[in-house]
Amino acid sequence: MRWRLPSRRNCAWLLSKEPTSLDEQTERFLHHLYENAPELSNAGELARRLAALIRGDDDAGLDQWIEDASTSELASLAQGIGRDIAAVRAAITQPWSTSPVEGQINRLKTIKRQMYGRSGYALLRNRLLAAV
Repeated sequence: MRWRLPSRRNCAWLLSKEPTSLDEQTERFLHHLYENAPELSNAGELARRLAALIRGDDDAGLDQWIEDASTSELASLAQGIGRDIAAVRAAITQPWSTSPVEGQINRLKTIKRQMYGRSGYALLRNRLLAAV
């Protein structure tokens, strides 16, 4: 059986994974990828550092991460984080999350998309209440 190349999304996911948690075939693929595109090795390291920062509760390394990432493949991400650094710091350090309501927001947006161009708020309200 022949091994299939991963998609771009899967490659991005693989780059963010800890190398010790990958199987041998995937490790060989990443080693080959890093040999042919060394800048991806740095991008993978930066992605792992950012993931660790976000999972943790200390934003001490955020400024250093932005500085390191600003000269890498992740420069546009670093620039975006730098533009809204207060929100990123709050996301790392604060215990609050919108996760409990994300499903409700998604359901509301789905209903709204289904009725695009029809009536207005009254119909949206009735459909939303009917879906409950």
